[in-house]
Amino acid sequence: MDNIIQVENLTKKFYLESGFFARKDNFVYAVNDVSFSVERGKTYGIVGESGCGKTTVAKLLVGMYKSDSGKIIFNPQKNSSGMQNKSLIKYIFQDPARSLNPRMTVFTILTEGLRHSSLWPGKTQARKIAGDILEETGLSRHDLDKFPGEFSGGQRQRISIARGLLCQPELLICDEVVSALDVSIQGQILNLLQEIRQNRNLSMIFIAHDLRVSCYFCDRIGVMYQGIMVEEGEAANFYRECVHPYTKILFQGCMGTLSSKDSEVRTALKPPEGCPFCYRCPKAKPCCLTERPEWKEIKAGHYVRCFYPETVSENNL
Repeated sequence: MDNIIQVENLTKKFYLESGFFARKDNFVYAVNDVSFSVERGKTYGIVGESGCGKTTVAKLLVGMYKSDSGKIIFNPQKNSSGMQNKSLIKYIFQDPARSLNPRMTVFTILTEGLRHSSLWPGKTQARKIAGDILEETGLSRHDLDKFPGEFSGGQRQRISIARGLLCQPELLICDEVVSALDVSIQGQILNLLQEIRQNRNLSMIFIAHDLRVSCYFCDRIGVMYQGIMVEEGEAANFYRECVHPYTKILFQGCMGTLSSKDSEVRTALKPPEGCPFCYRCPKAKPCCLTERPEWKEIKAGHYVRCFYPETVSENNL
């Protein structure tokens, strides 16, 4: 299998408090032994509730955070020693209103990173490239001299996508790129990203909390809970074949059938012991409190971390 990126046993913790008098022995364990890979030209979705660690994983991949342990290997077939060419990974943020500088023109926003690299082709050529990218994302090259405040939310997200594409990345990380948009605009942005992926043979990591949207958009899905990957499978049949109780809760939440009594994700303030989901799981047994389930393959390409996974026949989704 030709993978664009391979993540092995990634971990990251943060100090719980900050400041001169903060204790240095209190941590939030945000990412705990996460492993996955993304096939070249495919889209991998990382899904979970707020606080599960999915955005932290994304920021570790682009170097915004430094991991405590684990490996991030780009082009693993060619490079087995570690991460290289991080410039070939670009990041699209959730809220374009905050990620685009309102005092810069669209041309400056798009080309600022390129201007300070060895690939800068000169202003005239850069303007042509920026105009071509804008048109690819559904805007006009006449928009280059406008400011972000002159655009709608969906148009600003198109500018963010154009900025990510300008340096010809091989992997695009989309972090909740449609969650801040109206429902009518979400479909347009998702369809645009699908067209770009197919036309450029681009690989993507799609960070989201909506499992239904992710199953529509992605090729594979990884579900995270409290910094741990708990289930992974093919997106096309994931809603029928998922077996982890937490994955079922995510689907129930998408369909509006989730009970209001269900609790939220707890912040991990100590190294995880046992199954992270046991305090919410209806099938939890004493062993779930003290032993972490193994990451096991239950069928070809379908992995789960659970002592008592449901069978597909039990899945009434």
